[in-house]
Amino acid sequence: LIVAPTVAYKLNDSQSVGVSPLLVYQKFKAEGLQQFGLTPNKGSDSSTGVGVRVGYFAKLTDQMSLGASYSPKINMSKLDKYASLFVNQGDFDIPANASIGLAMQATPTVKLAVDYQNIKYGSVPAIANSSQNILACYGGDTTQCLGASKGPGFGWSDVNVVKLGAEWAYSSVVTWRLGFNKSTNPVKATDVTFNVLAPAVMTKHYTVGGTYKLDKDAELTWAYMYAPKNTVSGDSLFATMSGHPGAWQDTVRMSQQSLGVQYGWKF
Repeated sequence: LIVAPTVAYKLNDSQSVGVSPLLVYQKFKAEGLQQFGLTPNKGSDSSTGVGVRVGYFAKLTDQMSLGASYSPKINMSKLDKYASLFVNQGDFDIPANASIGLAMQATPTVKLAVDYQNIKYGSVPAIANSSQNILACYGGDTTQCLGASKGPGFGWSDVNVVKLGAEWAYSSVVTWRLGFNKSTNPVKATDVTFNVLAPAVMTKHYTVGGTYKLDKDAELTWAYMYAPKNTVSGDSLFATMSGHPGAWQDTVRMSQQSLGVQYGWKF
């Protein structure tokens, strides 16, 4: 959960800047971790942190505008109940991220947009450390055991995301929207086993939605997202740790759908 009160300042008729303090709360719970050598069912734990996001907007022409934002890494308090799972005794910070985008009024009723985003997963050890580090732990290097300073993580790489969007003002009452999102996959085959806990391997999202104005002060907006199934397989860490490297593979896969409805009221 991120609460982001925002202050914006208009530099001139075509440029503005903004800043948002980020008040962050996160909660984690996992079950079935016995195979990782952990005490089962530790229940829920939570952590808090404070960050910031800065942004810039410019109207380049009557038809084209540019926006950009940046948020540095947010240091979160530790998830103490999971100190034996996450690096540095329960650290799980929120990675830095940066975005830049262009929007173009292609026709009086059609707006097109393209965004690029970079997420620095590689800067957060609990997310970025290779799960293969646990093999060094079994070899006697305690700094690479679960929960230690160089302990295993999910092995995620930085992610680059490209987003395309279109908005069509069909009438004074109805607006339609389409979107497409393509990203690199943060999960490598060598880290599949650990990512059973977080199989975020999807790389494409398709979205459709619209807004219907009920009257001059109220509107109804809906959005549907479909992320097709993606699969990553690799040699099982458990097979390697049992002395049979390559004996079998682990596979993670995921697909998603979401539907949202929003009621807006101007007052």
